Amino acid sequence: MLSFNSKMNHWQFTLFIVSILIVNSNVLLTGCATAGATVPTPQMRIKTDIRYDTAARSASGFNQLDVFYAEKTSATAALNPVIVFIHGGNWTGGDKANLRNQNNAEIPQYFVQRGYVFVALNFRLASEDQSIGLADMATDIAHGLRWIHQHIKEYGGKNTEMVLWGYSSGAHLATLIAMDKRYLSRVNLTPQMIAGVIGMDVPQYDVPKAFQLLATEDVGGWNETTRARQLETLFGRTATQQREFSPSEYLTEQTQRLKFLLISSGRMHDGPQTFSNRMSNHFKNKLTAKGVTIQHRHFEEFSHAELMSQFLYSDLNKVVMQYLRRLHGQLSSLNDTVLPNQLNKPTTQQRAAYRGISSSINRNHIAYRLGQLDHNGDGIIEWRDIPTLAGQQAFLLVDRNGDHRITIKEMDQFLAP
Repeated sequence: MLSFNSKMNHWQFTLFIVSILIVNSNVLLTGCATAGATVPTPQMRIKTDIRYDTAARSASGFNQLDVFYAEKTSATAALNPVIVFIHGGNWTGGDKANLRNQNNAEIPQYFVQRGYVFVALNFRLASEDQSIGLADMATDIAHGLRWIHQHIKEYGGKNTEMVLWGYSSGAHLATLIAMDKRYLSRVNLTPQMIAGVIGMDVPQYDVPKAFQLLATEDVGGWNETTRARQLETLFGRTATQQREFSPSEYLTEQTQRLKFLLISSGRMHDGPQTFSNRMSNHFKNKLTAKGVTIQHRHFEEFSHAELMSQFLYSDLNKVVMQYLRRLHGQLSSLNDTVLPNQLNKPTTQQRAAYRGISSSINRNHIAYRLGQLDHNGDGIIEWRDIPTLAGQQAFLLVDRNGDHRITIKEMDQFLAP
């Protein structure tokens, strides 16, 4: 075990631990064989810009998808569950390519390394002349799901029990497609191919109710009048028109088997907002009354954008991972009490302190490198999972109980100034 001079100050000791983690970060991420290595990390492959629909109406980059998958270890390897990511962008913007940029590229890798095939797809976006609307977007996504159903086994994925993960406006579309069976039936698919939906920070689960809130209350984060006018272009002005694209209208026996995880934030555009939280609770209550399994987790201190930018560097990924494990029968129950209600967000002072240690490595990235060693998503790292001798020595310094098991949070707090 390492020893150190008792006169070493906190910052010197912190810098020493961080240096060990940084020097060995490549080994931690790639799973190279070194002294003490026990758990290999799957190597991720990416197939980009696969055209999923050849119809002339969608002849553009909008009818393409990317597949992130692990290289097969054998011809008889079991098929992995599939996550289909539907991007946000206020129904008028966004791109699957955002998951390949510097800020988000590690999100697909996180899931591939934990035994999932990750798919991100594009679709046509709403146009100013209203020639393309919500039905067109949902239709495109349904065609993408048909391609996935037909071809995902080639990438080691199961074509059943898929999870749709939508962010922002993509959460509305994911929920709509999972619940309104018309879109899948038009491409000869059934709702049974979808096991669950992750809806991340969108109010439009019950569209007429969302309009009512915008008209009568201050929900924060938006100019209510401007926002309502924009949404009317998409959803229509009357309640009848709005119900057409309202997921809560399509609860049937087939959709009752779906399991939902809703996530909402407490901030938007640098100010507080209650819109997505209140509408998520409203949707949860409606579905719970019908016997649907649905969880809602609200993160008050996070902004709408931070739900994605901080996904890997916070407890949020654990919330999602536990939901997925239970959904696919890898954990025993759907006990809400297991999941944290609030995120322990790093303070501004902590982030600044770690930027002071290194211009290229901050506290969030250190926590992520530790998270890579949490292979089953339970927030605990075991000594035997550390692939390098130096990493094991750093681990032992934090293992104050001597049981060779520590939580990511313990390591993170230990490094905090």
